[in-house]
Amino acid sequence: MTEISQAEFIRYCCYLEQYPDVLATQWQELQTKSLEIYEAHQTAFAVLPENKRKNRYTDILPFDLTRVKLNIDEDDEMCSDYINASHIKGFSNNEYIATQGPLSHTVRDFWKMVIQENVSIIVMVARFYENKMEKCSKYFPNNHEIILFGDDIEVRCTTELNLNTYCVRTLEVRKGLKQQTVIHMQFVEWPDFGVPKGTDDLIYFCNQFRERWDAEGGRALVHCSAGVGRTGTIIATDILINSIKAGRKIDVFNTVLELRKQRKSMVQRQTQYLYIYQMIRCFLEEGGSYSLDTQEHIYENIQLAQDFRNKEEQSL
Repeated sequence: MTEISQAEFIRYCCYLEQYPDVLATQWQELQTKSLEIYEAHQTAFAVLPENKRKNRYTDILPFDLTRVKLNIDEDDEMCSDYINASHIKGFSNNEYIATQGPLSHTVRDFWKMVIQENVSIIVMVARFYENKMEKCSKYFPNNHEIILFGDDIEVRCTTELNLNTYCVRTLEVRKGLKQQTVIHMQFVEWPDFGVPKGTDDLIYFCNQFRERWDAEGGRALVHCSAGVGRTGTIIATDILINSIKAGRKIDVFNTVLELRKQRKSMVQRQTQYLYIYQMIRCFLEEGGSYSLDTQEHIYENIQLAQDFRNKEEQSL
């Protein structure tokens, strides 16, 4: 059972806390189903000799079916339509692009993709360096500065606001006669391979991201370092919040599985998978479509945990 009503979801999270083996079993089933998906998808373009150097990690490659294809300019090198990025379906349509943190020699391609795909907001859930290792090349200038990438792409940072756990920047991007404004939101308190401390800050960040995106239109580009772990967690959370607002049931398992049909290893670790449950619980408790004061329902939570346990055992 993975589809949970909004009215039961918080208590289901209590059940998962009480019986962690249930979540572990769910995660293992997700891993097994994902392997079947990966075997059915090809990554032929990503491993071409001329494209290998464009991958930050050799084991995180976009599927041929969902990869973003760059338009080829006259002065581009051969097979320059490749970038390690994937189209991701949102709650209703192809809303997101999930991509790796740019390498120094793929920054121009990154901005080319932003312009081509009408990206209005970039969500960065990483630092440039973590544990003394580069996780992402610096692909935008400091505040009130300009950087030229290649001979034709100019990026200017016009505003930068530091808000403790995240930063918001306004970037002006120009390529030839085309110019567009991009909002850049960077959450800085998320360790690689891990999860943030608590959920309040990231839920607030997600709400701000969605409000700005709804106002701007266009598409959202999300990246961390590999473009799968933290990236997948943010995208899954946003999709689930939108399903809650639409009055739908909550299905973390199949939401993540659908993401993995479009990009390998989305939501990379079990801790990140659990964190999605915690994020959605926080959203509901803080005023989502359905809220529940768990302090007033301690007995019901214990009883429902046992009921969920009985259902799980009956399904075996």
